[in-house]
Amino acid sequence: MTFYNLRMGLGLIGMIGIMVTGFWGITRVKPLEQHDNRQSDGAPPT
Repeated sequence: MTFYNLRMGLGLIGMIGIMVTGFWGITRVKPLEQHDNRQSDGAPPT
């Protein structure tokens, strides 16, 4: 029973970790993408 609970706990931690890292990755990529678009818009002065 304890081994099963341990496995379930590890699985939950893993799922939460994946969700947190995925959310953090999205929040990290979004501002970078906007900054990139701004730079590309300002780089070629037409």
